[in-house]
Amino acid sequence: MHKYIILSIVLSCFFAISCEENPPKITTCQTDRVVLIDEFTGMYCSTCPVGHQKIKELGAEYPGKIISVAIHAGYLARPYNGWDFRTPEGTEISAWSKAIGPPSITVNRQYFADQGIYGIGTPTTWAGPIAEQICLPPDASIELAPTYDAATRQLSVRVDVNPLNMVKMKEPVGLTVLITENKVIAPQFGPGGWTTTYEHNHMLRGFITDTWGTKIQEQGETLQPHQETLNYTLPAGWDENNCHIVAFVHYQGDERYILQATEESLIP
Repeated sequence: MHKYIILSIVLSCFFAISCEENPPKITTCQTDRVVLIDEFTGMYCSTCPVGHQKIKELGAEYPGKIISVAIHAGYLARPYNGWDFRTPEGTEISAWSKAIGPPSITVNRQYFADQGIYGIGTPTTWAGPIAEQICLPPDASIELAPTYDAATRQLSVRVDVNPLNMVKMKEPVGLTVLITENKVIAPQFGPGGWTTTYEHNHMLRGFITDTWGTKIQEQGETLQPHQETLNYTLPAGWDENNCHIVAFVHYQGDERYILQATEESLIP
């Protein structure tokens, strides 16, 4: 009898250990994929600093693999004491994503069919979808070559897109180019109340193309090399030393899925 009791205890311990839940370990895949994140935020959003920190941590975990564009949109992004970081394009993207308020993100503008949305909330859930996208091989490479005239604040950027496979595109393909800015010191509401010296990073400043990009390839065709030069006048008040140019190639039909992204300092 004692033998059976001991055996039962041993087996119980074995199964308890075997059934212990271990969280999946996310490893970096060896691809050249760069994931674009639309990060919805706002100065009045008390939990958005948590989202900002999460993006920072994921960027450190996957260096050079994540590009975040912080979009101030919605009620929690309304002006505060003269500060207003909303843009027409950001407002349009936020409405399209169907995200339930900030902090929330899109991941390569992937559609989550089970939820009927593009935007996902809760920063603790962001790592998985981002890691999955990083593991997918890119369909294109993108190179940016900016030149900037400080006297006139004129920016010229050459964009080179080159295909990496012979897959036929299931939708028309577009190219979007925009500008973000780091180290913008401005107010932000947080768990401890308002601070006037919060550092906002990768903030959407403006679009060089329109919101949904310019068409560079028709549906049903393989992606072809594309080159164009875009010009833009940098508005006063933007610090060109902290600005970045972000470009991405994406579907332009019913989907907005992003095929590849890149980022370059405005002043190399």
